[in-house]
Amino acid sequence: MENDIYDILLKHFKQETTAEEEKQLDKFRQENSFEYEQMRKLWFSDSEIKLYDFDTDAAWENVKKKALSQQGKRQLLFSRKWFAAAAVILLLFLGYWVLKDSIQSPQSRMISHKAEEGEGVDLIVLEDSTKIWLNEGAVLRYPQKFNEHERRISLSGEAFFEVEKDLNRPFIIQTALSETRVLGTSFNIKSRDEFCLVSVTEGRVEVSNSSDQKAILIAGEVARLQGKELDTYANANPNYLSWKTGVFHFEESTLRQMVEDLNSFYRNQILWEGSTEYNCNITADFENQSLEDIISMIELSCELDIKMEDGTYLIP
Repeated sequence: MENDIYDILLKHFKQETTAEEEKQLDKFRQENSFEYEQMRKLWFSDSEIKLYDFDTDAAWENVKKKALSQQGKRQLLFSRKWFAAAAVILLLFLGYWVLKDSIQSPQSRMISHKAEEGEGVDLIVLEDSTKIWLNEGAVLRYPQKFNEHERRISLSGEAFFEVEKDLNRPFIIQTALSETRVLGTSFNIKSRDEFCLVSVTEGRVEVSNSSDQKAILIAGEVARLQGKELDTYANANPNYLSWKTGVFHFEESTLRQMVEDLNSFYRNQILWEGSTEYNCNITADFENQSLEDIISMIELSCELDIKMEDGTYLIP
């Protein structure tokens, strides 16, 4: 495996690995999590990489310091020489693919788009007319033009999809924990390092994980992927798209659940000062109302005095 690990890593970061290769990589990742994480961060770095500026000695010293500070006396699995060679090889791969992208066909040229924090929801329209709404902080990577066999993209973060129907080319979304395959439908994906949620609004969706577990979802169903587990259930959250629409429906909702849902759209402007659980259930509907008006309603309903500091509402 050691002879092939660079090829597998490269294919993994480009979302081109087979199920068998992902199994090999999963073993490598478990045994060498620190080294894998360094390479992952390097690959997805937003900054420009300059091969002639890379100092492997300094990089190694930095890795040792971070490893010791984060993991105490953890014994590093690789030698200094191995890390230097790996870093150089990975950087050469990066340089090669950057150069190759500049002369590749539109089907191979990849575009990376990040929805910046504090700037609201981004709408991306792909060349097949598929629409994707990116929540703040989400990163979407997609080809300038899809090939004739499939429409494959990758996502980190949260996004809502309206996929243009194409019976001959499935639409495939890869995240760190899942692969979602559709022909034409609408659904939401919330991808985090530790879990992934796929919620279907319309149509049918196939979801799978690295353990080759699969599930077919229909409208109103959710798949939760965590570790090597894949669970499905009925969607009981009417506000799973509120981050995009600004429309909320609460029915006998607890204050804590209400705040969590509101923060998805109002960008974490409500915080808890303490750990008090209030015996206050609220039934209400909001549609793009000002947060100030919503807070006033909460104060009246729950008999609370909610203060505001530096643009943030604080629940006592």
